[in-house]
Amino acid sequence: MRKTCFLLALSLASFPVVASAAFGLASSSGVAYVDNTGGAITDFDEGALEDTENVPFLVFEGVEEASFDVDHDGTPGTFSTFSQLAPATLELDNYASYLLHFDPLGQPVDHVNATGFVEFNDQTRIVGVVLLPGADTGPESTTDSLGATDAIYGPGYTYYDTYTYRGLELGNSSSPDGFSIASDGRTFSFDLNAMGAGIDEVRLILQAVPEMSSIVTWSMIAGLGLVVTRARSKKKRRETAEA
Repeated sequence: MRKTCFLLALSLASFPVVASAAFGLASSSGVAYVDNTGGAITDFDEGALEDTENVPFLVFEGVEEASFDVDHDGTPGTFSTFSQLAPATLELDNYASYLLHFDPLGQPVDHVNATGFVEFNDQTRIVGVVLLPGADTGPESTTDSLGATDAIYGPGYTYYDTYTYRGLELGNSSSPDGFSIASDGRTFSFDLNAMGAGIDEVRLILQAVPEMSSIVTWSMIAGLGLVVTRARSKKKRRETAEA
């Protein structure tokens, strides 16, 4: 009986809850989804994944335990300039990665536009957006956060483009890119512009959140443990007083 009461008294934090369907897609528009956890795609260089419909690929790269920097912390809003971003460092934990890769076909003179959205399920939140480098001058050109996260989520044989404009060109007057994160924290909308000789890439970093039913269940168990512990404590004090 003593062992049972001890287990019931353990806090919710002692039982990490793992979402059963974490990191899955709920809906999307304007993307072609690819699960690349098995490494089927081996080349992400410009020209390797051109699509005749000029539709961006949404590539699921898997889940890794890591700590790294992101260019934006997932705060909801609409973003069209670098100054609007909120850089952050993610603490060591399990994070999933989806790479949005846009490579227009051929060598068009004008920029090709692609818009759409990706909505993840309600057990997932966007906690990081990785989109640099995205300029030819300044810190946005020298910060290679995409390259840093390639090392985490890309198989060793995968080649990623090192083009200066590989990421998103926020605020670019001739070919502006932009994105937004909905208030639910799990819907990412994009507005990309790229020429046939270039690409646009952005990596979405996701973290699982516990299902509400699991939270309620463990909260009830923790509460029951507290009641049992208090009852045992009162009984012990009463027995001591009677003695």
